Amino acid sequence: MTNSVFDAAAFTARLFFPFEDDRPAPGGAQDIMVPVSRDVRLHVRVHPARRPRVAAVLFHGNGELVADYDVFAPRYQQADTTLAVVDFRGYGRSEGFPSYRSVVADAPKVVEELRPILRSETGPLPIVVVGRSLGSACAAEIARQAPAGVSGLVIESGFGDLEAFVARRDMRTDGPLPEADQEAFCPLRKLRQSTLPLLLIHGAQDQLIDPREARLLFNAAATHEKQLVYIEGHGHNDVMQASAYWRALSDFLRARAVRP
Repeated sequence: MTNSVFDAAAFTARLFFPFEDDRPAPGGAQDIMVPVSRDVRLHVRVHPARRPRVAAVLFHGNGELVADYDVFAPRYQQADTTLAVVDFRGYGRSEGFPSYRSVVADAPKVVEELRPILRSETGPLPIVVVGRSLGSACAAEIARQAPAGVSGLVIESGFGDLEAFVARRDMRTDGPLPEADQEAFCPLRKLRQSTLPLLLIHGAQDQLIDPREARLLFNAAATHEKQLVYIEGHGHNDVMQASAYWRALSDFLRARAVRP
């Protein structure tokens, strides 16, 4: 029996808000179920680019679903990028029940399962993992493990302060978080172990996750290929409305792409 706050029922209830969704895939997109354990599969929606040169595996924010990204898929495709969006356990058509531990542990399994699927006519595509908000925990775990085929990371509206992340759930801890929790979940520690190219994007007026947390992540990252872009005039949930967001993301994706 664990005493970790991250396994507490109250923490899980305050963090996750899963709901079902059966919106069909738009034309050209494909819905697949990816196994992450013997009895749990996650729903992934794949939007193939016409001439793909790179693939983006996107772990979305809390309160979001794969279908919410149907409208953004053309922006990825314009950058010759095949987009694969992943629902957490219990969200949309994904099976099982969400926990913070499973969100983190499932991420590298999803990437491994998708790698042979995300291909062009000439072979496997390089993969860029995109983690937005809660999904930034997935990107941080990918940073630590650096699975084969991953060529870069994007953290958008992500968090770097693990204790502040807990406090936002109105949870209290007796002193600092235990070493076991820090080792398993601290995104700063994970980025210190990573040399993968990294793009950080954060709304300069984000009132949910302090923009200074993006700077913590940037400073922690061991890679020399890193960039931090603050989007002025935008907060946590409207950052993708900015043209500067798409310029930075498209440039990063194209830099990771295979050459024609």
